[in-house]
Amino acid sequence: MMTGKSLLSTLLLAGTLLGGLSGQSLILDRVVAVVGEFVILQSDIESLNLQNKAQGISLPGDEKCAILENFLSEKLLINQAKIDSIEISESSVEMELDNRLSYFISMIGSPEALEEYFGKTILEIKEDMRSAVRDASITRQMQSTITGEVTVTPS
Repeated sequence: MMTGKSLLSTLLLAGTLLGGLSGQSLILDRVVAVVGEFVILQSDIESLNLQNKAQGISLPGDEKCAILENFLSEKLLINQAKIDSIEISESSVEMELDNRLSYFISMIGSPEALEEYFGKTILEIKEDMRSAVRDASITRQMQSTITGEVTVTPS
């Protein structure tokens, strides 16, 4: 499991990268943080921030900092899951993708309307969502593993 020093080092690296590159005038993209082998890019944060705004989702405090914190937590859990050899089956990922697409189709009206909205075929939409769905499933599994043996009692 990741130690407090490792987490602190990762957070300090992220802060250094955020502050150290602010003087440059043209940045196409930049690495904001690295957790294990996972890289969090500025464009990932900006993209999710735009998606949240489009969906009317508001996060407490500085939204971009909250998004970075969520990314860091997710990547820490995924990295630990990899170390602990926790895997998610392709069939469960496929089932989750199908469920999400069914939900989106029910919200927008038809598969054709969904394809028009995204400007992609259903298969392309599924492929674009696949890694995010896999990561979310692994994150949930790792959280369950960590908290599975926790017992809460009144004091």
